[in-house]
Amino acid sequence: MLRVLIVDDEYIMRQGLRYMIDWEKAGYVLVGEASNGNDAIQLVGELKPDIVISDIVMPVLDGVDFAAAMHQMYPDMQIIILSGYDNFEYVKQTLLNGAVDYILKPTLTPKGLLDVLSRAANRIEGKEDCILADVDDYESMLREYLIGNDPVMNPQLAECLTSSYYGLYAFHISKDKHYLERYKVICDKLEREMQELSHVFHLQALIHEEQVCILFGFEISQRSSLRIKLEKISSHIAAIYPDFFAVMSMSFSDQNLIKELYDECIVKNCEKGFYHEGKHFLMLELLPELPKEEKFNFTHYNRLLMSEQFKEALELLVDYCDKMLDEQMDVFRMKNQTKNLIFTFLDTLLMDDVKKQNLRYEFFGLIDDALYERDYRENLAEIFRQLEDFIVDAVKDDRIDKILEYIEKNYMENLTMESLADEFNYNYYYLSSYFNQQVKEGFSGYLNKVRIRKACEILNNKDIPVADVSSMVGYSEHSYFCRVFKKMTGITPSAWRRR
Repeated sequence: MLRVLIVDDEYIMRQGLRYMIDWEKAGYVLVGEASNGNDAIQLVGELKPDIVISDIVMPVLDGVDFAAAMHQMYPDMQIIILSGYDNFEYVKQTLLNGAVDYILKPTLTPKGLLDVLSRAANRIEGKEDCILADVDDYESMLREYLIGNDPVMNPQLAECLTSSYYGLYAFHISKDKHYLERYKVICDKLEREMQELSHVFHLQALIHEEQVCILFGFEISQRSSLRIKLEKISSHIAAIYPDFFAVMSMSFSDQNLIKELYDECIVKNCEKGFYHEGKHFLMLELLPELPKEEKFNFTHYNRLLMSEQFKEALELLVDYCDKMLDEQMDVFRMKNQTKNLIFTFLDTLLMDDVKKQNLRYEFFGLIDDALYERDYRENLAEIFRQLEDFIVDAVKDDRIDKILEYIEKNYMENLTMESLADEFNYNYYYLSSYFNQQVKEGFSGYLNKVRIRKACEILNNKDIPVADVSSMVGYSEHSYFCRVFKKMTGITPSAWRRR
């Protein structure tokens, strides 16, 4: 048996853990208790436990420092941390300091405790056979196999799979403040309903606290009744939770296909209720083959935007959004991809930054709020309609005229592309490209032309000294002004005046 030490400053918690499970039946023996980390260090040296369950908040020496000390002194000993919801940063520290797992006190159950103990026990080399396998152990083995922690199926689990056929049934649980309550209600209902199919074997695995996957074992004569029963159960659960959506894999006889079908069928489709509005149960073997996923040509898209070919860029965006939906891309990834493309489109348009930010909030909200494909397509249509309006405005506007007029009035100031971008609330890089395209030359060259033209007009007035002209048209150094003047006119400012 594996030796376990409990460390917690609350007597009630220590007693609760002591009597929560039948330790000896599960393959463990409680060798002692401590009320703080300092006392626990001494007991660990005397009792040599294999596993320590430690609270994270304790007097004298807390769980963070205790875990670090134990990891240094006894690297093979497994430490499980007890924590409240509000201590996750501390939990993270203990995991970095060698703790192998943690238990949330508010949600602690006998099954949860056994699961964590089983995971810790599996890490102890040479002690695997000390644990007696029961249903909870098999479920833990299934979970570790599905998520990839165990590269091959545990032999004990393989031995208990004696059915002729198998199937995987799974559903997603939304991670919010009510998810534990929802999880309990759904699983209790499943357990009660499945009692009617007494000869059907099943094991349940909770994956990352957000997906439930159940492995069913049955004979060929039970396949039809099992599917009908699961469809009925899914419908009943959906009456309580309208967004409930479950999927079931094809039936298979080779237990070696469990992991492959989980990865290829369950993981890829469990959260795709988005594409199946009104359905709460889906047989994956009945799904039609989907188009192969295509990559988006970001380089071409950016080139179209930078050259102000907005209509062509929008057509490319609309076409790709349709393809993502047709391919039934993962919803989270699809929505983020769409947001990024729209963000780039808006960022390229010359408009007030505040207006851009408001549009992002509006458009991203429309994307996030869509629960089903039909809503999503409607919301995208509204976004694309607004973008079309901005394209029309961009073609009609007199932006470059306003910019040139501003330069004409303020040429004598310390004008730069940065100050111009700030003045008009435009993106610096886009404004630079836009200016070059519209004026057919760079900003500095154009500004010099304006200044030298103004200097020529001033030089016609012989009452103004030549030395004063440079500062009057915006040059801080007279020598630099003379060089630019001669380069553009062919003669010096003094020669210009004499002519």
